[in-house]
Amino acid sequence: HAYISSLLNDIPEKPEIITFTISLRYNLPRRDADNMLPVVKLFVDCLKNNNWILEDSPKYFKSFEIIFDEKLNKNSQIITINY
Repeated sequence: HAYISSLLNDIPEKPEIITFTISLRYNLPRRDADNMLPVVKLFVDCLKNNNWILEDSPKYFKSFEIIFDEKLNKNSQIITINY
């Protein structure tokens, strides 16, 4: 949590996020997509704890996707917030 929170706090302006989706692309060859679910959970919890989102209920958090992306550098991941 601390690392993600520090990254969020380094962003100078928080966007106004009401409803959102999350996209996680990764290239961690030894991980299956279902092993990446905790990453999404941790990230969304950090968004909430740092007041980036109002709530993570279905009213606001509409969907997420987890994609294995061979085009990314090995052992990397990118999380995108779509709002």
